[in-house]
Amino acid sequence: MKGRRHDLSLPLDARTPPLPGDPAPSLEDVYTLSGDGARVGTLSCSLHWGTHVDAPAHMLPAGACMEELDAERLHGPACVIQLGGRKVIRPEDLPESLPAPRVLLATGASMEYGSEAYWKRHPVLTVEAARHLLDKGMLLLGMDTCSPDRAPWPVHHLLLGAGVPLVENLVGLNDLPGLVELLVAPLPLRGVEAAPARVYAWA
Repeated sequence: MKGRRHDLSLPLDARTPPLPGDPAPSLEDVYTLSGDGARVGTLSCSLHWGTHVDAPAHMLPAGACMEELDAERLHGPACVIQLGGRKVIRPEDLPESLPAPRVLLATGASMEYGSEAYWKRHPVLTVEAARHLLDKGMLLLGMDTCSPDRAPWPVHHLLLGAGVPLVENLVGLNDLPGLVELLVAPLPLRGVEAAPARVYAWA
């Protein structure tokens, strides 16, 4: 990879809040250096905690699970679209053509991570905007929000139904140029609808 590496993953510890209503994360030592000679910990969390990837099975009864995602969608050129200040993202806010097939929406919302505004008043895509990106050949959508939409989740259904993985709760997108090389590395969990991920961009 050429260029500077940017870590777009939300740092996690036991105090990092989950989506309201999801189980609280738990990070615990079960063995310690002083008592057992080695430290061993356990993690319990929602699969949607922190930076994560949604697979189609998240919303669609017959949707693909994480292990069925096309890995080629998770790695390659990506374009960063700066959308600071917009609460509703419409087709006219997006480029007429995509310079890369993986799309990262930089809204600035990650600065408010964990707040009520982040969970309930985050920027959203209209269905028309999501369809515009699909029509332009989008393979993956990442964003610095907890979701591209709100209940009843029309954008989730549209994009996941088209096989487009969603990468949510990214950070640092406003620091990126317009084109980057993207690597999304979700945990290799099988039979599940989502997985926490480490996400890097090179620019």
